[in-house]
Amino acid sequence: MKISTGQTLLITISSTIPSISAKSNSLRRALQANNCVPKSEISASVLENSLSKCISNDRCNTGLCRLFTVTDNQFLDCDEGNHFEGLWPALCADGDDSSESSKSSDSVDSTDTDTDNGDDTNSDNNVPVRSDCVETDSSDYESALENDASSCEISNDCSSGPCRLAFGSESKWLFCDEGNNFDSIGWLPVCNEQEVPIRQPDSGFCFPGTARVTVLDKGDITMSELQLGDSILVDTKGNYESVYTFGHYYPNSPKSPFIKIKTVEGSELTLSLNHMVKTTTSGSIPAVQIKKGDSLLNSSGKIEFVESTNEFQLQQGMYAPFTASGYLIVDNILVSNYVALKEESFLQIAGKSIISHQWIAHAFNAPHRMYCRYVTACTMERYNAEGISQFVATPFALSKWILNQNTIIMNVCSLIIAMLCGLFSIIEQYPIYVFLSLEAVAVLIFCKSLVKRVSIEKKQKDY
Repeated sequence: MKISTGQTLLITISSTIPSISAKSNSLRRALQANNCVPKSEISASVLENSLSKCISNDRCNTGLCRLFTVTDNQFLDCDEGNHFEGLWPALCADGDDSSESSKSSDSVDSTDTDTDNGDDTNSDNNVPVRSDCVETDSSDYESALENDASSCEISNDCSSGPCRLAFGSESKWLFCDEGNNFDSIGWLPVCNEQEVPIRQPDSGFCFPGTARVTVLDKGDITMSELQLGDSILVDTKGNYESVYTFGHYYPNSPKSPFIKIKTVEGSELTLSLNHMVKTTTSGSIPAVQIKKGDSLLNSSGKIEFVESTNEFQLQQGMYAPFTASGYLIVDNILVSNYVALKEESFLQIAGKSIISHQWIAHAFNAPHRMYCRYVTACTMERYNAEGISQFVATPFALSKWILNQNTIIMNVCSLIIAMLCGLFSIIEQYPIYVFLSLEAVAVLIFCKSLVKRVSIEKKQKDY
């Protein structure tokens, strides 16, 4: 099976998947022959990534060193004994640079190609056939076929999209993907079937409709029931704030992947990978950076310790309510309103961490908050085709554009935005002082103009 770097950390990882040992010679040989990446093919940016924890299989106490791709970021980490074969490739055994491994690494480094030519038996169909698909004689396929939840056997059974093999926490089943491309989360199509053009799923940047919030006078409700103007619980002190906008409001969105963070104390927080979560030690960081043992705050202000972050779900609906403080309580856990457009917690300028994504996102929304506070109640708003608020869509697109520029342009633009956000923040926090300052400046300008005019008139009179 060829592995593409487009395959990301977006799949429900079953607790029943058998563990593997880093010392397994048979597994090592299999990786060398099929799905391993020679170290020589790993780019310097991956090796230098702060998230990379290993540079060879021998560096792992348990399992293998694998090349992970998470929201367009690649890094090396030990798989801790989990069987990720077919999801993320392991490093080849030291010294192995076989041609087969090179072929495998070529497929890993290819980010632009989702399909391959297939074998000779399918060439007559004149359609691309994926090499990363599920054979009908595999044990996984046979197991899924026996599941009553399965709705197809081959892609010809589907009116739209291929028949795919899905992995749940305790079972496998076959389903028609309805035109969505689930290759990136590891739910592969059944082999040797014609596939319709399909669409890459959006990873989203928000909460699913099933996430729960606490609303004043309504109690505990789902995110899909939340409305503009509702007062929701926003901190550990019992304070409520009005929802002045939805940065993202997309009830009928395609199903998108969300990570589920479970705590030892029993809380389960579901949100997109790049949505920021408030931690007690590192501030607000993207959910994908949350690790086992990290400490979060629940609605009562008590610390809860992360137990697992390795479960992912596909859900419909995307919601991102914004509050005046920039925080809210979701699924009993304190989280941010915002997402980080990059996996780092801080905006990097000239290679240095300057300000947090939490601060810059909150400050950038200050004009919108002031508009809703001083001009109108903001009880209605418009969203684009992807459900992004009219107030968020342009800044969001501009931010993504900046991040795709070269280092010099990105640093200059980031500095300008940081200064602009600082100005917004000052105006919002000290509106009276800003108003008085502007009024004083206006009076000063008027007085200087008046004095100048009087002086001119006096000179003309003397003349």
